Amino acid sequence: MSFDNKTILVTGGTGSFGKKLAAILLREYRPKKLIVFSRDELKQHEMRRQFPDGADSPMRYFIGDVRDRERLYRAFSGVQIVVHAAALKQVPACEYNPFEAVQTNILGARNVISYSGERGCLLSCSRYGNVVGSRGSVIPVFLEQRKNGGLTVTDPRMTRFWLTLEQGVNFVIRCMGLMRGGEIFVPKIPSMKIIDVAKTLAPESQINFIGIRPGEKIHEVLISEDEARHTVELERMYVITPRHGWGNGDCWPDGQALPDGFRYTSDTNKEWLTEEQLQKLAEEQGLDSDREGQEQSVVADPDRCFPQVACGIASTR
Repeated sequence: MSFDNKTILVTGGTGSFGKKLAAILLREYRPKKLIVFSRDELKQHEMRRQFPDGADSPMRYFIGDVRDRERLYRAFSGVQIVVHAAALKQVPACEYNPFEAVQTNILGARNVISYSGERGCLLSCSRYGNVVGSRGSVIPVFLEQRKNGGLTVTDPRMTRFWLTLEQGVNFVIRCMGLMRGGEIFVPKIPSMKIIDVAKTLAPESQINFIGIRPGEKIHEVLISEDEARHTVELERMYVITPRHGWGNGDCWPDGQALPDGFRYTSDTNKEWLTEEQLQKLAEEQGLDSDREGQEQSVVADPDRCFPQVACGIASTR
């Protein structure tokens, strides 16, 4: 799918995902407009310094909240592609403020798709694991704890899926070119035990087991057994098709049906990160993974959470 001469809007566009998406789209395509929709004036000001707007730039900045339907109606005028990334994503914050989470994550998403109308809009979403180096992820926590010589791990059995921010954004871009409507796209990404992450980043530090936090899972589940019954496997991803006649597996003739009882979980994954691969990923993301406990330069993403990220896609054709 080409984004050349297209008008694209990103909700929650001042987060790390939105900034990385802007960087990739401006580097590899020629969008007519790239609209950043968010409610934070300061973040828009800071992003504008990196990606200036103006007569010679496709960048546009639009203050608004996905809770405000009328504001969305104004912002979506003339837009051809919407990437919906606005959400409260820190799990503890959502649990402590459940109604705020509902207002943004559920009703806000409803407001975004309310304007699809009868214009042939396609709606799909992506689902993937932990972003290496994101705030709320365990890696920056371990790097900070390493300075004091002791790391905290909730459970030695715990595993998670991992990918970089650029991999996540490129996956969403690829999915927009493949979407038929109603799918959930899940990439094939590696797993690693949390205790192995700790030993890789701080081999000289003592590890203290503190017990599982309320609501925390031992392993991450990206495709459940129930979902697997209507999921097809492609070379680099899985596609969870909608449970409707118009969204069956026939839309994906190259996809392979999954065996009975299949689950895509971080503990049964076939692909695992090695220590060397994790160190390389950390270095690529600006994380100092040396073993001397020096000051860290952490690329933090305040909008993402542990354990799972979801990004919605809306596209009109």
